Amino acid sequence: MRIAVDTNTVVSSLLWQGAPRRLLDAGRNQHATLVTSLDLLAELAEVLGRNKFAQRLRDAGLAVVYAAIVQVVEPAVLPQPVSRDLDDYQVLACALAVKADVVVSGDHDLLTLGSYQRIPMLTASLALDTFNARTRRADESGPHSACLIGGSLIRPLCVLLNLCVEYHVIVIPECVDR
Repeated sequence: MRIAVDTNTVVSSLLWQGAPRRLLDAGRNQHATLVTSLDLLAELAEVLGRNKFAQRLRDAGLAVVYAAIVQVVEPAVLPQPVSRDLDDYQVLACALAVKADVVVSGDHDLLTLGSYQRIPMLTASLALDTFNARTRRADESGPHSACLIGGSLIRPLCVLLNLCVEYHVIVIPECVDR
C-alpha cells in the first residue's frame, strides 16, 4: 500500500502513540510504502524546529527513523489548486506522482475533498483500517503479497538531516533499528 502522509500526521506519528504511529510502524516494518517529497520534508523540518516540538523529538529520535523509511518522490504538477489551503498542494502532488492508494491527513480541508484523482483522503484511523483489511486479504491469498519496500535510505535521511541543521533541530537517536 502506497501512502502519502500529510505533515500533520507525520508530526503526530513522531510525538504520540495511536493510529499515526501505527502507520509509521507499518512503513518501518516494510508493510507499507510511505511517500514524501523534498518540499514535504522541508515543511516537516520547519515544523519540527518549533520550540514546542524540538526537545521532545530530540529525546525520541524518531525523525531519523521517518527519514530512513520514506520514499522521496518528485511531485506531479497539478493543473489547478484543488484545495482552499495551498499547503495541501504538496501532499496531493506527491500522492498523484506515485498513484498513492491513500492520502493520510488530519487536515480538514484535505479530508473535505474526500478524494482527488481517485485517491481517497483518510484520517490515520480510517487508513489503518483500510491497511489492516488489505493485509488480511493478502495474508489469505499467500505469503509476501502485502510486503512493499520503503525506498532508499540514504537520500531522505541526508535531506532531513540537512534541513534539521538549517532549522537548528538536532536529532540524535540513541538507537535506530533498521
